[in-house]
Amino acid sequence: MINALVYMLLAIAFVSDWLAALGLPRVVSLAPEIIAAALTLIVALRLARDRTIMIPPKYIFLFGTMFVLILAGIVTNSVQPGAVFAGLRTYFRYAPIFLLPLVYYFSNAQIKGYLKFVLVLALLQVPLAVYQKITAPNPSGDHIVGTLGTSGTLSIFLVASIAMLTAFLVKRRFRLFHYVPLVLFLLIPPAINETVVTFILLPLAFALPVLLVPTDKSRLRLLIPMVVFGSLIIGVFTVAYDSQYGDRWGEGGSLGVMIMEGKALDFLYKGADVDARPEEGQGTMAAVGRLDAVVMPLKVVDDPVKHWLGNGIGNAQASFHELFEGDLTEEAALYGIDFTAASKLMWEIGIIGLGLSFLFFWFVFKDSRQVLAASDFAGAVALGWASIVPMLAATMFYTSLVDKTSLGYFMWFMSGYVISKRCQLQSGYPQEEEVEKAPSPRGYRPGMPGVAYRTTRLRSYNRSY
Repeated sequence: MINALVYMLLAIAFVSDWLAALGLPRVVSLAPEIIAAALTLIVALRLARDRTIMIPPKYIFLFGTMFVLILAGIVTNSVQPGAVFAGLRTYFRYAPIFLLPLVYYFSNAQIKGYLKFVLVLALLQVPLAVYQKITAPNPSGDHIVGTLGTSGTLSIFLVASIAMLTAFLVKRRFRLFHYVPLVLFLLIPPAINETVVTFILLPLAFALPVLLVPTDKSRLRLLIPMVVFGSLIIGVFTVAYDSQYGDRWGEGGSLGVMIMEGKALDFLYKGADVDARPEEGQGTMAAVGRLDAVVMPLKVVDDPVKHWLGNGIGNAQASFHELFEGDLTEEAALYGIDFTAASKLMWEIGIIGLGLSFLFFWFVFKDSRQVLAASDFAGAVALGWASIVPMLAATMFYTSLVDKTSLGYFMWFMSGYVISKRCQLQSGYPQEEEVEKAPSPRGYRPGMPGVAYRTTRLRSYNRSY
């Protein structure tokens, strides 16, 4: 049942926003949280039965500090009950899926199944994105969102998928013959949806899996071909972007010129102050950039204590009903609270909360580094996740990961899985055995680049820790 619930949660999380945008009842967007509620019950029952959870003390300290911070923000700001409820729903919706791998053993076959399923979801974005491009009411790439709600979210998801594929290629668990066409196919939506963030994340997707390989010999052997391949792909992406959206940056403009001349930075940071307002007919982003939105809480709110503790969860975010909105909802909307995750956290849990969020990314990255040294399947997954985590941390200043449930559920699940693997290795917990296959009848030999030669003798996966 747990396996089925995870598949259902991933599937619904990736399509719920899209289905709601098509006019389906609002309950569709709440479906992931309904499944997460079922997982909460499972986690509670597992904890009650086994009284064991595979989590390092540093995370207990981190989350404990975050809880105290949230409580202090609610009390010091006298946040209304409805806003508190909405805030708790926003900030704790991912807790069940994060805790699940910490109390339940997932086999290699199960994790491999989830990754294949997510890859299928990624591939399905391509024809839908092309259709959205053809039927878009105007040339803007903002309409090309796949099933993920925004063009930026779609690009981040697909580039992260490329990073995971690259990690499996580096670990010799994926064939080069399959890798190249898949990468080219997955890059179609980012090339047509006008998201500049792809130009920043794509080099990381190719470079980080190679740079994070634990042995210097493997790193040097892979670096040059990956740099060449990545440079070609980035060049093709740049040409495709300039052919469609180059004139956005002025006459003779291009993606390269835009970055070199600092126009991208001007777009992200406009130096907005408390009097910044968009002209009639324009959106908030015309007056407030993404980086402006991060520092606006420091300019709007005068109290230094609230700069550090925030204004209380739910006290600044928008909601579908005014009963669940806080005192600062309208004011925060004027200054782009929903532009990025960093801006939302700055408004509601302050500088300390934002710092703790990045500390979480650092902890997960360090644990991934410990697991990726292994040569087994979990090592390949950890290499991919160690490459993706820095990209997700960077996008905290580009989009709101807190609200993007399509990315959020899978991100927290994979983080929990890597943390559990780190604890298992550290405590000597028995791992699934792997043996090499016999040479393939097609002439392949073990050790040839791009070909996986390991199979798994599966043990019972539903055992307790």
